Amino acid sequence: MLATGAAWSQTPVDLSGTWGFTHANDQFQGWVSIHQSGQIFRGTWHTSKGKVEPDDAVTGRIDGDTVTLWRFIGEFRQSFVLTLSQDGNRLDGFGDGYFLNHTNLNMLRSRPSTAPASAAAPARKDSRAGKTVADVSGLWTFTHADGRFEGTVLLHQDGVEFTGTWHTSKGKVEPDDEVSGRIDGNTVTLWRFIGDAQQHFTLTLSPDRSRLDGYGDGFFLDHTNLNMQRMTDPASATPSK
Repeated sequence: MLATGAAWSQTPVDLSGTWGFTHANDQFQGWVSIHQSGQIFRGTWHTSKGKVEPDDAVTGRIDGDTVTLWRFIGEFRQSFVLTLSQDGNRLDGFGDGYFLNHTNLNMLRSRPSTAPASAAAPARKDSRAGKTVADVSGLWTFTHADGRFEGTVLLHQDGVEFTGTWHTSKGKVEPDDEVSGRIDGNTVTLWRFIGDAQQHFTLTLSPDRSRLDGYGDGFFLDHTNLNMQRMTDPASATPSK
């Protein structure tokens, strides 16, 4: 028991890099480029064999040797639960969700020399090429579930993607949670990770960029409101944790 506890307290394995995959009994092949921060990662899913489609955004987290990966296909989602091999170079498991029914996904870490050239840059899909992306970095206060919960969310943005920390100060006492997300125009998608569970919010950024308002679904949510008010600008935001 002591050995198990020590293993869980260790720094998570870094999954950053490019992983080749086979999917749906080898019907599809391609690669996933991953960029990790703590337990949370984000990246890009690229299908090279089986069908032609735009690259998709992924996000997820690692807990011990269990990796949960969410793939976002437009407004749809696929969820994979994968097991990391002891040498840290394989991920194997199954997925459910959009067009899936416990469908296999097998991933193998690529060596740096074999990584696709397009994976060298941070993974990001921005349809607004040449246009300025609104910066949501900074400290935001929130009210949630009709004012039942209150707290802060501290965001750090990189291009169209961001990571951060969710802190609940009213309504219940719980550890801070990690968040990840992206911005598309004035639409902000935010994922909150609560252990191995997830909440998914779709928010609208106000014209003056001072508010985010919308609703969430997922763990203990059913189209539940989330309203956020910016407290600090990006330049004055302090690092989380």
